[in-house]
Amino acid sequence: MEGIQPLLKLALLGTTLAVLAGFLAPRGLLSIAAISLKPSLVAASFVLAVALLVSGAPIAATFAASLALLGWLMLAPFYKPSPDIQDPDVTFVWANTLKRQSALEKAVALAEREGASLVLAAEAPFGAEAPEGWHIRSAEHRPVLILSREAGALAEVLEAEDRTATAVLDNEPFDIVATHAAMPLSSPRAPARRQRDLDQLAALDHQHPKLFVGDYNTVPWSHALLDLEADYGLERVGIGAKTTWLSPLLFLGLPIDHVLVPSSIAASAKVGPGLGSDHRPLIVKAQLKR
Repeated sequence: MEGIQPLLKLALLGTTLAVLAGFLAPRGLLSIAAISLKPSLVAASFVLAVALLVSGAPIAATFAASLALLGWLMLAPFYKPSPDIQDPDVTFVWANTLKRQSALEKAVALAEREGASLVLAAEAPFGAEAPEGWHIRSAEHRPVLILSREAGALAEVLEAEDRTATAVLDNEPFDIVATHAAMPLSSPRAPARRQRDLDQLAALDHQHPKLFVGDYNTVPWSHALLDLEADYGLERVGIGAKTTWLSPLLFLGLPIDHVLVPSSIAASAKVGPGLGSDHRPLIVKAQLKR
């Protein structure tokens, strides 16, 4: 077992540097990746602690275990669930359908089971039509598709590109702002593009109550989301120890779909079943505080 100690210690050094990168590196691709991978780094530190202990390196094992514990204590507050809203003004389903018609159909079926009046879908299939009993409330060329049980005015779409956009639905008793932001790790320019997508929210009238939902392509402990919450007095609605992207396993997937509300709105969110997309949907209930 002693022969693998150098490799384990080298792996521990790499994990430690990755964790430090998440805290100390400038806000670029390196720090975004390290910040996003914190759950995986916590799991890796724990595995290394066990392996080092078994191999006869208790000091290194203690360091790895401490790193894992510290990381989890920092992440735990972001995995709190939200209390259910008993008498919501609005219930809706948010989903990234990855341009798959079958995923959109499953999102609509989920909304019907949950008694939801809206379906908001990022990356909806091109040319998707409203199912029977539903109405399209978004523009024809839309990265965000909005389906409603009731007919009404189309949502206002802010600056949109092929896959990213923000749509503002005039809804009572509060507006719903649905966003699909750019993926920050797709290119060196992507973080700035994602930040621009989030900055669009600053141009909105924050005097009128608004609920924000979307695939923000960022984790809840990221600079981008924490800054957004602090700048506009918003609070993320917890979904518990769940993920919405890639894998349902806590240390392999990530929560990158979020609901943000001001103090005037109470909301709950829970992760729904898989739809055949790489994202899992959110079932959201919200109520204007009176």
